[in-house]
Amino acid sequence: MKKIVSLAVCTVLVLVGLMLIAHFSPQVSGAPASSASENQIHFTSNAPSSQENGNLPAMTSQQDSYLVRAYNGKIGIFKNEENSPFEIIDVDVSSLPQTDQLLLTTGIEADSTAELQRIREDYES
Repeated sequence: MKKIVSLAVCTVLVLVGLMLIAHFSPQVSGAPASSASENQIHFTSNAPSSQENGNLPAMTSQQDSYLVRAYNGKIGIFKNEENSPFEIIDVDVSSLPQTDQLLLTTGIEADSTAELQRIREDYES
């Protein structure tokens, strides 16, 4: 009788232990795990070959940031917090709607050249 009770207690402890392990272990999804080689991107300073896409940006240590703001009555585009604009858009800020004038007074930040191009097109058209 003692053997049966001991066996039952051990069985219960093992089952509880397995349930705890299953509960606290990371969940496995049905998607296969991707290998590290699938997630790697390689950059080179060499020119792209005829097989490669030349539109990929070069990897730099710091990404340029841009600020579009009013400058001497026109729209200035500033790069990396410089004091003078590297480009001036020939649009009179005073001719713009009041909301745009306020935005340009405080400045509009762009974190990429694509975002800068979108902002530039908004004011040049």
